[in-house]
Amino acid sequence: IRDSSSRDMRLRVRTPDGAQHVIDADDDCTCGALKRVIQDATGVETRAQKWKLGFPPVDVDVDDEAALCASLGVRGGETLAVTAIALEDAAVASSDAMAAAPTTYASMANMDEDEAFARALAMSMNEGLDGISTSTSDFIRLEDMHAIRRVIASDNSCLFNAVGYCCEKSLRESTRLRKVIVDAIRADPATFDEAFLGKAPTEYADWISKPNSWGGQVELFILAKALRVEIAAYDIQTERCDVYGQDAGYEDRIMVIYDGLHYDSIVLNPSSIGADVEKDVSRVPASTPALASVAALVRSQHAAKKFTDTANFSLRCLVCQKGL
Repeated sequence: IRDSSSRDMRLRVRTPDGAQHVIDADDDCTCGALKRVIQDATGVETRAQKWKLGFPPVDVDVDDEAALCASLGVRGGETLAVTAIALEDAAVASSDAMAAAPTTYASMANMDEDEAFARALAMSMNEGLDGISTSTSDFIRLEDMHAIRRVIASDNSCLFNAVGYCCEKSLRESTRLRKVIVDAIRADPATFDEAFLGKAPTEYADWISKPNSWGGQVELFILAKALRVEIAAYDIQTERCDVYGQDAGYEDRIMVIYDGLHYDSIVLNPSSIGADVEKDVSRVPASTPALASVAALVRSQHAAKKFTDTANFSLRCLVCQKGL
């Protein structure tokens, strides 16, 4: 592992307590080397680590510590779900280390308080998020239209409202779309089991039905199938795009953008400033050439640092605006 100035591979690591860590490693690092980096970041002991990769999550064989991460499918921009297997003494050691390790993302253990904190943090860095708005810097010129980032209210239902706006031009779909998730999980417990969800299916269904619970990859996976539309989810920090429902043969695609804490919609608009939301084109053919320029929009958002680095963010007072 080299110093941070020369590392090539950046990964998101998610642990069972809901914490997310952004880690850097060499492009050619081994499984064993990455295990040690993960232990340093999360406190999960190397010999107790179990990895899942991709979505739906698939087990990664981590027994051969000399294997190159690339040969295991672990590459930059991926999200790695790391759990601790029940080894004798390892569970206690991992628990102690987790308690001592610095938390780089708001823990999900006390959901209401932590989500309120994260939302306040996001709003402190993105003033004016109520309703749909747009910034004159949030677009890239296309040949005929412009890619616009439509900012959705930070109300703990941003993913559902971003999808609802793209599909229905409505900001009142969150309750209905949460029910879609709950129904899908209850109807197919074989697919949506504890390994897939990270919680028991009944527990997860009860949790996501609450209006203060945030959606993520699970919800995008289910909504793409339920709404019969591809959902392209762009991550500003990593500039990665994951397309849910891509292999299902759906004709249309909608686009959302994620800044580390919050989801917004991406639409096409004839106006360079997207002033008239009535002219938003929120569903596009999956093959439209405009999608390449949407990726350029994401790059511009990254260059402008319009994301929350949950591993390294700092705090500021919402009263005096000074750093803490």
